[in-house]
Amino acid sequence: MLRYTANDDLTMWVGHDSNKDCSGLELGTMNVSAMYTGLPEMEVGVKVSHNQGSGTSVQAGVNMESVDCGVAVDSDMNMSVSNTQNFGDNVEMTNWFRMPLQQMMGGNMSTW
Repeated sequence: MLRYTANDDLTMWVGHDSNKDCSGLELGTMNVSAMYTGLPEMEVGVKVSHNQGSGTSVQAGVNMESVDCGVAVDSDMNMSVSNTQNFGDNVEMTNWFRMPLQQMMGGNMSTW
């Protein structure tokens, strides 16, 4: 994994995972990721992966510290939402919700 820090707010990573069972020359999986922290109380992350067999996938997410909430979406239109609540000094509860937006918008409410 190669890490490049563009400035105090932007960090990027480039990575490659090869197939250990491959008998010839093969690309494997290429990953490009970035994290931007220049927004107040917010972190934005993006990841793009490409694999010869499965194609290209994209994931993007935002972590909002001021409301203890995070939202992420991938290229298959799956959205994940997390929320953290504090109850006293030592008790913390994190709730995760996953919404398959592609199925929901297609009217396939019975399949999710």
